[in-house]
Amino acid sequence: MKIISEEIVKIEFEGTETKAKKIIYDFTGITSVLANISGGKTLTIYYIATKVRDNYVSCVLSFWNNDTITKNGLAPLLEEVMKLKK
Repeated sequence: MKIISEEIVKIEFEGTETKAKKIIYDFTGITSVLANISGGKTLTIYYIATKVRDNYVSCVLSFWNNDTITKNGLAPLLEEVMKLKK
């Protein structure tokens, strides 16, 4: 597994504007064989920690490059809880 890119991005999570760490991983070697079973080659992960509705939460949200991606750049399930900001 190797990191292709790593950046801090602005997002809206559950209606709260915050930032998330976005890391894209590439799978190579033996791990690549396991990842390719699902057809995925890269995994995009968002690490989030923020205050939502008076409670602090942290979560990890991810999707594979072969998932259905919306025009906003996220998998549909992720889009239910977060939005990318520009």
